[in-house]
Amino acid sequence: MKQFAKVFMTLAVTMAVGALSAQKYDLKYTLKQGDKWVSKQVVEQNINQQVMGMANDMKVSMDATTSMVVESVADGNYHMTMTYDAMVMKIESPFMNMSYDSSQPADAQNPMAAAMGAVVGQTYRFVMTNKGKVLSVTGFDDLMSKLVTAAGGNESAAKQVAEGLKQQFSDEAIKSSIEMSSAMFPAQEVAIGETWTVETGIAMTVSMTNVSTMTLKEVKDGKWIVEGVSKLTSSKDKPIEVSGMTQHVDMNGTTTFYSEISATTGWVVASKADMSIDGTVTMEGGQLPAAMEIPMKIKGTVSSSVL
Repeated sequence: MKQFAKVFMTLAVTMAVGALSAQKYDLKYTLKQGDKWVSKQVVEQNINQQVMGMANDMKVSMDATTSMVVESVADGNYHMTMTYDAMVMKIESPFMNMSYDSSQPADAQNPMAAAMGAVVGQTYRFVMTNKGKVLSVTGFDDLMSKLVTAAGGNESAAKQVAEGLKQQFSDEAIKSSIEMSSAMFPAQEVAIGETWTVETGIAMTVSMTNVSTMTLKEVKDGKWIVEGVSKLTSSKDKPIEVSGMTQHVDMNGTTTFYSEISATTGWVVASKADMSIDGTVTMEGGQLPAAMEIPMKIKGTVSSSVL
């Protein structure tokens, strides 16, 4: 009887563990009107590049605080706003050092002040599905109006500043930025240990495709723990125009990431990503007598947390 009891207990435990591991989770957003999060994002990048055979290494850092608010829920989608509340940005290189801190008085001699000063306080409106797909974004036109005001009504001067911001703060760029962290859920329910793939486009400084392979590692303390690897590939057939020159970007890279997601709301409460990209940027046009190739390597980290 004792031996039978041991066997029975072993089978019971095995069945319980099997049932637990087979449990399926529907990873998605479950938000309601009035929900609000204030998040802090920290970006650190080291850019190593060779310009005409000379090293021009740069260090770029950004510390931004944003507010996200659910304005309404309609047709199963979330109508939301995102506002840049504060920002600190630094660029260091052998030829140029610039910085901006929104908590400090604006410096008229600082070329970053007018541009970044208009971004802080800027609100974008977007519509997102319960799986994190961003359907639309608006707000860059409002940013343009703020730049015209900051430039004393000089629309031409404002457009020059806006062109520099467009790659990072246009509606399409903001859509990409939000989806990089929001569109990470599988279409179907998954169990712990199961893997899925999500593809997103990046339309910021460089147009890239991001294919992420993600795994639900565990569920604990009311959170879904998701880890994954992303493969980034630039769109070589989509050159970008910068200061009158055409840039052809041939870059590839990998990002590994870790996210803690509220199982109640689907909101990412903490995350960290390590990025490594390398390739070549070819510039032509403008005052260049011939096309110029710039080998480049980028390494960096992006971390975020809900305050």
